Amino acid sequence: MAALTHYGLDNIGVTEKADMVNLILRGAPWSLAERAAILDYCESDVAALPRLLARIRARIDLPRALYRGRYMAAVARMEHLGIPIDTELLARLQTNWTTIQDRLIAMIDADYHVFDGRTFKLDRSG
Repeated sequence: MAALTHYGLDNIGVTEKADMVNLILRGAPWSLAERAAILDYCESDVAALPRLLARIRARIDLPRALYRGRYMAAVARMEHLGIPIDTELLARLQTNWTTIQDRLIAMIDADYHVFDGRTFKLDRSG
């Protein structure tokens, strides 16, 4: 929406956008009217893209933009599938997390004296 406004293109108002975002984030169930409004809202974003592209095309480094698009698709796939992790090491970290934190706090606090137990005290940080 900010890009559309910046380039002087018609778009939905700030209040309407906020209302639609809140409706979507509220989650289902939605009435039939709410479903139609959500679809119209999503369509308005998509329908605006060709108008925006026409305004900014001359400023786009197309080869780099396409490369970035392919990269984002790859990242989205990795995030969807999950990140491989050493589950044994994760289990050890989870089991010993409090001990690890306590040891790190003790090491830092020896020089700075900014903790009261496990609580960082901002007023002691100088």
